[in-house]
Amino acid sequence: MTNFWALITQPVAQVKFLHVVSAGYTLASIFVLGISSLYLLKGKHVEFAKKSATVAAAFGLISSIFVAVIGDEHAYEVANTQPTKIASAEGLYVGEKGAPIVAFGIPKNLKATEVTSNEEGFAFKIELPKMLSLLGKRNPNAFVPGLKDLVNGNEEYGIWPLSKLAAVGKEAKDDLLKYHEAKKAGDTAAMEAAKADFYKVIWEDPKNGIKLTKADLIGYGYFANPNIDPNLIYPPVPPVFYAFHIMVGLGFWFILLFLLAYVSILKGTFVQNKLVQRLAVISVPLPWIATSFGWMTAEIGRQPWTVFGVLPTAESVTPIALQNVQATFFMFLTAFVILGIAELKILFTVVKNGPKGAH
Repeated sequence: MTNFWALITQPVAQVKFLHVVSAGYTLASIFVLGISSLYLLKGKHVEFAKKSATVAAAFGLISSIFVAVIGDEHAYEVANTQPTKIASAEGLYVGEKGAPIVAFGIPKNLKATEVTSNEEGFAFKIELPKMLSLLGKRNPNAFVPGLKDLVNGNEEYGIWPLSKLAAVGKEAKDDLLKYHEAKKAGDTAAMEAAKADFYKVIWEDPKNGIKLTKADLIGYGYFANPNIDPNLIYPPVPPVFYAFHIMVGLGFWFILLFLLAYVSILKGTFVQNKLVQRLAVISVPLPWIATSFGWMTAEIGRQPWTVFGVLPTAESVTPIALQNVQATFFMFLTAFVILGIAELKILFTVVKNGPKGAH
């Protein structure tokens, strides 16, 4: 890392940060609305519950809509920086123009190199036509690459196959090795030559000012072994697909719930609206589920990369002894379980006792 400011101001980091923070606001709003509704259902702390429900519904509606808006921007960034993730999240094995979003489906775990059509990838699916092209490319008729395109390449759309990416990546690895050998030998000229070759521009889009150097593909050099299964270059489809769709589905449910609650509050009927109150109470644990599936989408969907295109997960294994890693893991696990139990006990106690001195 050479520029921390560049790291935190990159578009992906900005949308990720805003998506996570707004999801946290939504979680808090659901919790407040749910507990307020619980009080109303039990006829306890009614005045306090009416006020807190009003704030939660209004703030939650704004937050949940913002989550969706910034989530759309996040999906656009992912589609253009981590194409295997968005293809896995939608079960898109073969690239399409006007690619659809799968609103609901049961995906199969197939090898992209063996699939001939997207119909093979699902046991059942309901599609929204052209929505993935609109989401990922801002053009309903645009081509969205599938997993097969990203493995085998697609010359028509300028997508390099894994074999070519791996060959360039191996050259970058070799350049880096030469640089360090020259540095060790004190050969400044050789160092500069290796550095120049390492950062050599291999592809350029003058229209958008985008340049691709050998250094950008160094991670693919780890896949240069011809015996490596090329299907390892993308994550398993079913886990990413389900995690993504559960997260999105719950996100839309939160918007609907806040809308129902807020409209009921504006009409002055929320105190009598037991259905919305029960829905709010039942929904209290759902934001934790949604955010967990969101992180699963991010982490599983990025595989096999720790840093996409630069550092494979298999190459970022710690040199620390296995016993030390296991000991640290179980220490943290024990600490978090204890803290989790304590926090849940405090939460349940506070909810049971209600607001002290509330009017």
